[in-house]
Amino acid sequence: AMAATPTGGEARRSVSFSAPPEAAGEQHLGLLDGEAASPGELRSSATPSSDGVDRVRTSSTDWLTTSVSKVEQEDFIDAFHICTAGEAAKAKTLKGALPVDHPVFMSPATRKINACRVEEVTIREVEGLVKLLDENGTGELEIEEIKIFLTQVLDPPCSPKQLKLIFSFMDQDKSGHVTAQELYAALMSNPVKTALRQLHEGESEKRHNRMMDALKLTIDRDFFEQKVATRVEDDDEIVTLPMSLLSLALFLALVVVHLMIDARHGAANGVVSWVKGYGVALDGPYLEDHVGDVPGMWAWLLTSGSASVFGDCPPPPARGPGAGGPITCRLASRHILVGDAQLRRTLYDGTQDVAWLLHSPRGQQHLAGAPGDFLGAARAELQRLSDAGWADQDTRELALAFTTYCERKHMFVQAEARVLLRRDGQVAPYATAAGVVIEGYPHMWIVGLDVAYILQLLYPMYHEIQELCSLVRHEGCDGLKDYFDFYNAIDWAGICLGLATTIIWLVSLQAMQAQSLGQVVDKGTWALSSDVMGLDTAALDLVSADLSAIRNLLFWMGCTMGIHCGTIILKFFKAFQANPRLSIVLETMVGSFVEIFHFVIIFMTVYTGYAVMGHALFGLDFNEFGTLGKSFNTAFIVLMGDFGWYTDITDELLGRPPGLGSGVHIWYLQVWFWSYNCFVLLVLLNMQMAIVLDYYAMLMMSIMGKGGAPPSVTTQGREYMARRQQTRGFISFQRLLGRLFSDDDPAHPEKRVTVDSLMAAFPKMKPRQAEWIINWLGHEMTAQMRAMEEQPAENFDQAVALETSTTLLNSHIALGRVQVASLVKQVDRIVPKKTAWDVDDEDMDEDEAKAESELLQLAQSQSKTILQLRQTVTELSRRLDKYGPTFQETPAPLRALAADVASLRRRLD
Repeated sequence: AMAATPTGGEARRSVSFSAPPEAAGEQHLGLLDGEAASPGELRSSATPSSDGVDRVRTSSTDWLTTSVSKVEQEDFIDAFHICTAGEAAKAKTLKGALPVDHPVFMSPATRKINACRVEEVTIREVEGLVKLLDENGTGELEIEEIKIFLTQVLDPPCSPKQLKLIFSFMDQDKSGHVTAQELYAALMSNPVKTALRQLHEGESEKRHNRMMDALKLTIDRDFFEQKVATRVEDDDEIVTLPMSLLSLALFLALVVVHLMIDARHGAANGVVSWVKGYGVALDGPYLEDHVGDVPGMWAWLLTSGSASVFGDCPPPPARGPGAGGPITCRLASRHILVGDAQLRRTLYDGTQDVAWLLHSPRGQQHLAGAPGDFLGAARAELQRLSDAGWADQDTRELALAFTTYCERKHMFVQAEARVLLRRDGQVAPYATAAGVVIEGYPHMWIVGLDVAYILQLLYPMYHEIQELCSLVRHEGCDGLKDYFDFYNAIDWAGICLGLATTIIWLVSLQAMQAQSLGQVVDKGTWALSSDVMGLDTAALDLVSADLSAIRNLLFWMGCTMGIHCGTIILKFFKAFQANPRLSIVLETMVGSFVEIFHFVIIFMTVYTGYAVMGHALFGLDFNEFGTLGKSFNTAFIVLMGDFGWYTDITDELLGRPPGLGSGVHIWYLQVWFWSYNCFVLLVLLNMQMAIVLDYYAMLMMSIMGKGGAPPSVTTQGREYMARRQQTRGFISFQRLLGRLFSDDDPAHPEKRVTVDSLMAAFPKMKPRQAEWIINWLGHEMTAQMRAMEEQPAENFDQAVALETSTTLLNSHIALGRVQVASLVKQVDRIVPKKTAWDVDDEDMDEDEAKAESELLQLAQSQSKTILQLRQTVTELSRRLDKYGPTFQETPAPLRALAADVASLRRRLD
């Protein structure tokens, strides 16, 4: 490196290269340490490790370990960076106006502005800056002084356009002088802050581009494979989130419009409430209040039960609308009875008998004598069955079953009033009903939802099949094994369940078109046929069977939809992995699994003990502990805060003797309840919460510590869409990944990845895609290196970090050795090893002057390449220096390069 003085003065060149001490052994390369090193500071050091191996300390200004004498430091740095004697002279002229050791360079205001932190500058710091720049001591700055500050002190310097903008905000009164207040006001104005920020961003982008150009030389196949695989996985996770949201939205819509849970439940609940609450008199009898045995059931059937079904069957009007029409029976206000009701008997051996009420011989005989008296006919048949002992001690269940139709809802309801007779004497009367939909598409827009849902199923299925076939084609059975991981299995489970739901719905639509239903309901007006009470038993059985089939199909459709909803939720966890803000919940669950597992062992031991204790002590007295299952359930709902049963029991026992029916003292219950809540609820559950929150807080600190707040979901979505736009027409990453991992013929066997190698490995790849990939890999490499630098050494795998840095360095080191060898060869050719000259010697002969000139020209011609190489190796070595000396010796290639540099220095000496 040579330095030249500005024009107009005597040429003054004095460069000496100090040879390294031989006792130091193998010399090491000193590299740029970044902002911490002052301009012109030159030093090299070799730090011995515990094993006796020297390590590189990457902390000098130049990548050649040189020491300069008889030349000012700024002269040397200017000449090395600017590379040509003419530009060096020009730079020296500018530096003459303001020496580099001027205190203004180290002022707080200058450091903050150069660090792009203008908003942190205070008025006192600006006043100090003005004092340093004010040469005549007037307290004000002239335009030339401001210009020197903006072009020489600021780093990077301002352009003429930016100078003009900043001047316009500084000298508001057009006096040609700027006070400290005016300078501070100008720096705090938004246009000036924006201009300075853009100045720093532009310089940062230039440095990044230079770094990227150098990094492209180091991309190898392993790094390429890793990033392509990561990109495929990340894109899959990013796409999964909107697709899962779309699936969930369509799924919710289909659940509402197809299952019609609310409408079916409302219609069924109306009939159940009608049957349970119907009484022929104010005091009943009522189903749940007055049925306690078989005679009680017969009494209810002969009175309130039969009346609830056949009690409202008025004859048609003699005149007006509906005159002379058939008789219909209304119940539950909006429902119409379909034909008849039947009584079903189930014995303990499983035998089931059915008896129709109106279509029985006794019922038909009654109707022949009293047409339209459906209630009388039903009671006559019920009385006959009761007198015949149709329900006896072997009867397990009696049920009154009937079907209604709600014209306003276009829905049938199958209802039953049951009484369960247990062997131990317990009687359980209850009523059940289920709504059955017979109109698949009440609105045509529902068809559009179905089409969108099917397309939403086919789209991921197509991509999954494409990915699976690609892996099987290139990797065989190994590709099949690699493909079916947890989340891919969830994807296929969701696809299969969606297809199953679609098939069940199509079969349900077919069942809704049953001929028997068409005979009962007019599909044009959705009204019942004219004489629904005149249907025979065969038609009623067929209608009941068809409605049961639709009901079962809707039941299985609800089951598949419920399980499908679970797969959609699991797919969300896959999508959550794409964003640190979302993945923290899953990572918390996974990270705390071991601690929670050990906690559950303790918790279940205590929980089971209290549940069994409650069953043993209070099972004979309270229904909440009557069975072991009920006892476990009661213990759990207590943890959820349900204490109603305990307060009811204590209120009932207030003022009574302290003993319970079984002889257990009430204090046992109180001790059980209080100890259980204090120990299990207040202590154990809060310990579990503390375990989870501890991991959650730790993960949040880890995420926020990685270069600030992570990107939001919307930011990632915009980046993904921008990347999709940029890569439109490219070969997909999925196809590239399949070709790279092919067992038979893996693509791109070369180790180094370049534009030419990519186009050769993938013949259909366009040049634009190859350039885009190389640029993208460079960005990824830079981000990876920055993450290594910012992450604390104790929180990540240092060995992996060093290996990555070493891999990146090797390529640059090889290029550096080529450059050094070339320079050494030229030096050997031009200057004999034993020749040394003094630049200040005026008696230099002509040959020596010519040799010196040729050597200078050679150094200048290679300076650009050396500068670019120096910047890249400096950046990598600075990161290596942060970790390497603490846990591993300096890489051998770096030591070899340092030895070559030392050899070059000796030759130049």
